[in-house]
Amino acid sequence: MFTIVNGQATPESIVSLRQTWESTGREVFTTDPPPQDPAGWVPVAHFCTDRLLNLYLIQDLWLFAPATSPLGRAGPVTACDER
Repeated sequence: MFTIVNGQATPESIVSLRQTWESTGREVFTTDPPPQDPAGWVPVAHFCTDRLLNLYLIQDLWLFAPATSPLGRAGPVTACDER
């Protein structure tokens, strides 16, 4: 069983959600690796915003994939994605 509160999964439910989605063939990503397995996730994309566009938006966004996934095994990304 997993729990979603205010449209977000709770840290305790991440493992259950990941197993559910992977069992249906979905790729799983997160912007915040679960505290129970932080080393099991690899940064696969890094998007940066220009401060001049909107000072109130986040400055960068990291996307993580499971280290065991094909994207995770491709190696970590550290620079901002130019796309």
